[in-house]
Amino acid sequence: MSTNVYPVSTIAKLFDLTERRVQQLAKEGVIPKSSKGKYELVPSVKGYINYLKAKSFGTNDIVSSDIAIDRGRLLKMQADKLAMEMDTAKGQLLDREEVKAGWINLLTRCRARLLAIPNRLAYQLTSTTNVHEIAQILKQAIYEALEELATKNIMEVKGENESNQNNNQDNQQNKEYTNAEDNINWRNAKTDKE
Repeated sequence: MSTNVYPVSTIAKLFDLTERRVQQLAKEGVIPKSSKGKYELVPSVKGYINYLKAKSFGTNDIVSSDIAIDRGRLLKMQADKLAMEMDTAKGQLLDREEVKAGWINLLTRCRARLLAIPNRLAYQLTSTTNVHEIAQILKQAIYEALEELATKNIMEVKGENESNQNNNQDNQQNKEYTNAEDNINWRNAKTDKE
């Protein structure tokens, strides 16, 4: 028998219960009984604490622990949601669709600049026979197109693209005029060479 065995009156005072309630808890198996009317202190305290935990979460230990886990998850999700809302309000968090649209617009502009290089440089390159000079001209044009990709803010490009959509018809007409002008210049350069 352990030396830390106390009478029911001491355990009742410790738990702020009646002696009868301590005996009921012992009968229910919450508080382990050492001998008739005597209780071990540490197991009694642990048993009563576990009983109170189970009671606060429900009657079943398994169910109560599941409820506690679910409550914890809910609190974490609520805290995460609030943190995201605060970051969005501060401008530290961007909408996924806006970022996606910004990247698409930025890469579309870069692609257009790269694809425009042959038409833009055709006349200039026909007048040059030096391979090193041709390579430098092409390299410079490619770097200009890539520089835009490196220096533009995605959200700026998104905003610019939305305003540029209003001017698409004008741009298309200018492009057709430029292509026609490039073709004339290229033909003139070709005939000048011959």
